[in-house]
Amino acid sequence: MSENAPKAPQHEQKNTDTYGTAEEREKNLAKAAEQHSKTPAEQAKKNLEQLHHKAEHQASKAEELLQKMDADNDHAHAPHHYKAPSISQTLAQARRHLKPSERALSKIVHNPKVEVISDAAGATIARPSGLLYGALFSFIGSLGYLIIAKRYGYEYNAFVAILTFGGGFVFGLFVEAISRLLSLGRKTS
Repeated sequence: MSENAPKAPQHEQKNTDTYGTAEEREKNLAKAAEQHSKTPAEQAKKNLEQLHHKAEHQASKAEELLQKMDADNDHAHAPHHYKAPSISQTLAQARRHLKPSERALSKIVHNPKVEVISDAAGATIARPSGLLYGALFSFIGSLGYLIIAKRYGYEYNAFVAILTFGGGFVFGLFVEAISRLLSLGRKTS
């Protein structure tokens, strides 16, 4: 039975020309033995130390650069005159792709004075909840007033729509303030 068993392949002896001289083979074997003698943990520790050293070196370079930049600039932010040209250049580039009528509107809307007023109004006046409740109150109040005026023969007064919108707006602001106070109370608890 052992006759039928597969035989291990026979390795041929390579001549010394393939592997170099005996000295070169010994050097290669010594180098391989040195590499394989270290355990994976030792290699990982050595790699980790190298990476740590590199990270410290990079961090010190970055810290030096930041200190140099702080010394060069008195202000933490770029001055306004650095920002303004880039904004105007971007607007000019975007306006080139617009129709003439849209260009004129863009010049009006992006005028610095108009932007300041718009930003201030957007932050204080045009609250979404106020507008929603104002529109809702105005619609329901005006519709109710119109039905009553038609039914009893009164003359419809359009000022009622403005008053109901104002009342709804104030109510919406009040609801928003209460909801913010309640949500702040939940976050602190």
